[in-house]
Parts: sequence; C-alpha cells; structure tokens
Amino acid sequence: MSRTTLRTRLITAALVAAAVAILAQSVVHLVATVGFGVCDATGFAPCPSIYDLDHNNGISDAVSTAVIAAAAVGACVLGARRRPREASAFVLAASLSLVTFDDALHLEDTVHSAYGLFVLGTIVTTAILTIRLATSMPPGTRRLMLLGVAILALDAAFPSVYDQLMNTVGQPDLVRGDLLYELGVVLDEAMELAGWSLLAVGVWDAALSVRPADGVLPGRATGCRNDPLSPPA
Repeated sequence: MSRTTLRTRLITAALVAAAVAILAQSVVHLVATVGFGVCDATGFAPCPSIYDLDHNNGISDAVSTAVIAAAAVGACVLGARRRPREASAFVLAASLSLVTFDDALHLEDTVHSAYGLFVLGTIVTTAILTIRLATSMPPGTRRLMLLGVAILALDAAFPSVYDQLMNTVGQPDLVRGDLLYELGVVLDEAMELAGWSLLAVGVWDAALSVRPADGVLPGRATGCRNDPLSPPA
C-alpha cells in the first residue's frame, strides 16, 4: 500500500468517525431530553444528564475537547515537518491549545468580561491562522480546513438565528425538553463538532502530506531540479 493511499484511508476513516459521532450524540440527546424527559422542570438550564449536549463536561464536551486537542497536535506536527519550519503552524498549535483549555475548563467567557474577550480573540486568531495555512495547501486539504472554519463561523451565529426563527414561526416560549428547543441544541452542537473535526482532519492531512525527505507539501515548487514535482528547466 502506498503512503498516499494509506493517508487517504486514514483521512476518510476520520471523517466517517466524525459523522458517526455527530449522529450518535444527536440521537442520544433527543432520546434523553425529549423521549425520557431528563430536562423536565429545568427551564433553560442544562439538564442533569451527561447525555445532554448542553451539559458542561458531558460526553459530547469531552469529544469536542479531544478533537480540538487533536487539531493542536496536528498543527504542531505540521510545523515540525515543514522545511523551513512553519512558524504559523506552531502559532496555530498554541492558539488551538488555548481553545482546548477553555473548552475543557468552561470558565465564564462572555464578551462582556476580559476573559471572554481573550477567548474571542483566540478563536479569531485561530480562524485567521487556519485560513492563512490553508491557502498554501493542496486543494483537498485546503477545502477541509476552509470548510471547517466556515461551519464554525456559521455556528457562532446559529443560536441567535434559531431564536429568531422560532419567534417567526410562533414558538417564542420554548424551554428545555421541547422538541424544537432540543433540535436547536442538536444542530448547534452538530455544527460545532463538524467544524472542529474538519479543521482537525485538514491539519492532519497537511501534516501527513509533507514528505519527510525535504519537508514540503506535494504540488509545491521547491526550486530543486531533482524534485520530480518541479517543472522542467
């Protein structure tokens, strides 16, 4: 099996695993919150169940944190394997590490607090660095990274848009346990996990694409006459 084929299979397996995880967490959440009513009498508060997607440090939170951490490690590997060493990849790894810690600690991070502004700045920095790195990647890898950033950007606006949609259709008084409310939670969390998963897979695809011999990505000109990917003189 060639190295390229192995990498392709690993990336495909990771994407399938992410899709299965998103489907599983969505189904389990709806069964728990709507089917078994674990959110009864909680109003808008998180439900006392680890299967609630809105429950801090629940199962879905652990999965999301692990995916972001994997993206951070991938960015570090990418920076180490590129020649010359990719400074922006190391900075992205550091930024993703900060996002990982915030996702794990769940400290108060509203935009009205200093910590909230710091978290917001970290996320924006992560998005900018990801886009910058994506522009130098092969097309397939670039699409994964940019799609991940795009979905995360849409997810940031989703709760407000969904609330407005519910008001428009005459459902302004939804609370935890209501099907439409829980569907909003499912879609929000599905977009978040999908975005981070695509970003992580894209970063690892880039890291695995680097040829260890010279630390460059396939398809990028190196200026070396002996490079089979370089154009003929």
